[in-house]
Amino acid sequence: MPTLEALAKKMQGRDFVVLAVSEDEVPAKVGPWIAEHKFTFPVLLDEHGQVGADLGITGYPETFIVDRAGRIVHHHVGYRDWADAGIVSSLEHLLDTGEWRL
Repeated sequence: MPTLEALAKKMQGRDFVVLAVSEDEVPAKVGPWIAEHKFTFPVLLDEHGQVGADLGITGYPETFIVDRAGRIVHHHVGYRDWADAGIVSSLEHLLDTGEWRL
């Protein structure tokens, strides 16, 4: 989550959104945890795990890059430094051309 926050800041001003979905077993804890860590991107609560079921989540964390047409162009399971220069470059390329490359 900290690297997603850094990515959101790097991509600020671009047509780009970081959106998280929490399937936490205790939803009341999510808001305070987000505030404590000062994350600024939206975090949605999926108390019934419907998003995870629809996307076939296999592990946590799990990240999806979705293009403007709503297509999943990249799927990653596990940790990744999302603020890495290579990732940012790939996202900028996606925004500029509509093509994902990593």
